[in-house]
Formats: sequence, structure tokens, C-alpha cells
Amino acid sequence: QFSYPILTGDSYGNQFSRELVVGHEPFSPAAEAIRSIRTSIVSLGIAQGIRSFAVTAPRHGTGGTFFAGNIALAFAQMAVPTLLVDANLRDPRIAEMFGLSRNAEGLSHALRSRNIDDVAIATDIIPGLSILTAGIIPPNPQELLSSAEFLALANNLEKSFGVVIYDTAPAM
Repeated sequence: QFSYPILTGDSYGNQFSRELVVGHEPFSPAAEAIRSIRTSIVSLGIAQGIRSFAVTAPRHGTGGTFFAGNIALAFAQMAVPTLLVDANLRDPRIAEMFGLSRNAEGLSHALRSRNIDDVAIATDIIPGLSILTAGIIPPNPQELLSSAEFLALANNLEKSFGVVIYDTAPAM
């Protein structure tokens, strides 16, 4: 009945973390709760022109990355071109969650090199979902994320995707 990608069977194997309940268990109560939140975001944010969202957990281990990965996958399942950005430059986990190399070029490299026009985005990891990993952990994450380059990059990304979701470091 549904044509959106799920993460079972031979098509995706065991590449993706079991934390991605929207893909691995699409009819579970957890997946349904995430889709319900997605619906609220669409009606309250996207309908008003807001297409970028930051996910921030109160502290480490409370599910911020879990939510960011799942809500990004839920938007992709809705056929919205979605970019998930790992902006947690202290303890990034998005690459691991989606079976990508943690040491590949990513957000930190683009910001350090000040080259925001040539960003290493892994496109269509799952149909409709692209990922910008954090890259190598920099010594100055706060300065990079507060820079003019980050703002310019964020503007560029929003022009290229329907929804951009940033997984950030915990608030505390």
C-alpha cells in the first residue's frame, strides 16, 4: 500500500542502525509517533515557509540524534527532498547511524576550508534522503557553527532541499 522506502529485506541489508525505527519498524507505535510529529511540523512550520529545523536534546543520551535521524527519514518517506546535517561537531553519530564513514569530508571540512560551494553531501542514501556528515571533529566547533560561512552554507542548502534537518550537540 505504501511506496516509501523501508529498511528491511535485501534492498538495504544491515547497513542502517536499528535506531531508525521509521524504516525498520514502519508500523510500530514509535514510528507512528514520529510521523505524527512530522505532520505537526508540516502544518506548523513548512506551511509557513520554514524548511530548516535544528534538533537539540537537553543532554547527552536523551535521544536527539535518534529523533533527528528518524524525522529526516520520515520526511524522505513523504517524498520531500530531505537533507540531514550532522552539526554535532563534538560527538557526531549520524554517519554511524546511516552506515557512512565518520572520517570522510563533511561539515567541519567545508567550514574550515571556507568552501561552502563544494560540500561533500552523500546523496540519496535512501530515496529522497541525503546526508552531510560532521566530518572530522574540529578543535573549535562552536566557532565554526557561529561563522558567516555556516550561515551562507545553511542558506545554500535550503535552496537545494525541501527540508533541512540539523542534528546538534546537546544543550547542556
